Amino acid sequence: MQHSVQVKAVIPRELKRQAFVALAAREQKFSHWLRTQLEAWLQQVDTLDREESDERLVGSATRR
Repeated sequence: MQHSVQVKAVIPRELKRQAFVALAAREQKFSHWLRTQLEAWLQQVDTLDREESDERLVGSATRR
C-alpha cells in the first residue's frame, strides 16, 4: 500500500461547494480526482522540462 498524506488548501467556500457538488454528480471522490490531476500536471511539467533542456542542448550545439 502506498503511503498517503493529507493536504490542506485555502480556497473560497463557494468554489469548494461547487466543486464537491460536481464531483458528487459524477460519483467521483475528491482524493481520486486530485491524485489524477496532480499526476497529469507532473507529466506536463516533466515534458516541458525535457523540451526546455533539449532546446538548451540544441542551442549550445549550434553556437559552436
